[in-house]
Parts: sequence; C-alpha cells; structure tokens
Amino acid sequence: MSDILASQSLINGSCLCGAVKYTVAGGYALTVLCHCNSCRKFTGSSFGANSLVDRANLTVHDLESKISVYAAPTAESGTSLARSFCSACGSSLFVANDAFPNQVAVTSGSMDNVQGGHDADDDKMWRPKLEFFCKRKATWLTTEGTVERDSM
Repeated sequence: MSDILASQSLINGSCLCGAVKYTVAGGYALTVLCHCNSCRKFTGSSFGANSLVDRANLTVHDLESKISVYAAPTAESGTSLARSFCSACGSSLFVANDAFPNQVAVTSGSMDNVQGGHDADDDKMWRPKLEFFCKRKATWLTTEGTVERDSM
C-alpha cells in the first residue's frame, strides 16, 4: 500500500474566490478518479479527481462562513455523500462518504501546491492510482497505470 500513498508535509488549497481555504497537514493522500454521475455533476466535468486524506489532518479556514454542504441522495456506490462547496463562487471542495468516516476526499483541482508542477517525483506522487465507475468513463479518455473498477 505504501506505493500508492503520497506524503507531503503541508498541502494548501482554496476555492476560486479565496473565501474558503484549507490545509492538509502530515498529508497522506491517494489520488483517485471517479466517473459516477454524482461526481460528474458535482465537478461539471467528465469525472471527479479527488485526493483522499485523513479527516483529522484537514483544517478548513472559512472565516466568512461560505461553506455550504449538499447532502447528496444515495450515490451509485449505495452510500450517502456530503458534498461541500463555496457558496460565493461555487467551487467544489470536499466530499465526505458515510462508508469512510475517517477520510475526506479533497477535490484535487482546489489544491494550490500539488498540481501542474514539472517535477517528475511530484508527477508520480500525485498521478491517480485508482478509478471508480469505469463503466461510465468517457471512451475518449485514456489513463495509464490506474486500477480500474466498475464500482467503488
């Protein structure tokens, strides 16, 4: 399992307008892609890209009380999801899944210091390792080196 866990001492992130910021300390993360309808709708994209982190390591800074939570109906996985987003700019930020109470999925695109680098080690560290609901995956999308599952 250690080969799919990435470690970085501090991860910072925020919504688009900056009203909601967060840090993940001591951070182990596993980056996953999800092609379920719920993730596609939440992100407004063809899939959701999320980094799973320990809930205890996540600190949210919401000084303006802009976080809103949408209690999503039972997802395709059969579990309830709490989807957090900024009520000011609409950025999707976090997903809590009842089946994994000690973890939270942080939207990978909201992270400030882990995406888009040119460091080969960083690229390897944050490259998605798992994909869920691949039966809904767009036929034009190809990924290398992931474990694909048709459910969660």
